[in-house]
Amino acid sequence: RPARDEEVVPGQRGYAWGGGGSDGGSQASGPATHRFAHAFGSLGAGGTLRLFYDPDTLHQDLAAPVYLQLRFGYFFEGDGDIQHGVGLGIAPNVTADPTDLAYADGFFEFGQWTLAPSYLLRVWLSDEAQIMGSFGLPIALSGTYQSFGLELGGGIVYKFLAGFGIYAHVTFSTYFASFVQPMLSGDAGLVLDYEVLP
Repeated sequence: RPARDEEVVPGQRGYAWGGGGSDGGSQASGPATHRFAHAFGSLGAGGTLRLFYDPDTLHQDLAAPVYLQLRFGYFFEGDGDIQHGVGLGIAPNVTADPTDLAYADGFFEFGQWTLAPSYLLRVWLSDEAQIMGSFGLPIALSGTYQSFGLELGGGIVYKFLAGFGIYAHVTFSTYFASFVQPMLSGDAGLVLDYEVLP
């Protein structure tokens, strides 16, 4: 089988759709590496720091709840070492907010779920390591309360087995409710990446 994400003509150097032979002694170069579509999923956990908070008025802690992070994504087929895609993040809290729940606007464990449809960008450093970026529109849901925001994130994936590995991701986000709430989050975990062959 040809090397991953490349189509090679048997007995010929180069790509199936590009020249690999010589013409008049000069070597023709083939096109950029062809990347097939990829579907992936990841599961991790993380934490968040509130960059602006008012413990007296908003009854918030510096640290937002610890959360689980589930992501699904699909990268489109194309040429070169940059792939574009779309994704969805799902993140429930696993600790209460605030921790003492002394106020009616707080919520218990798994009391808030954040859904984040996203545009994805991936840069292939190698078959094992890739840099991933995302721009999302998160929606935080807790009971009858909703807040909307923007997020920009980036991280790295390392696959030590074919399609299976680990990731680390950092996200800057801000939510718009009765005030603007900027936040810095980080999560890490396991990733499964499946190449979708035609």
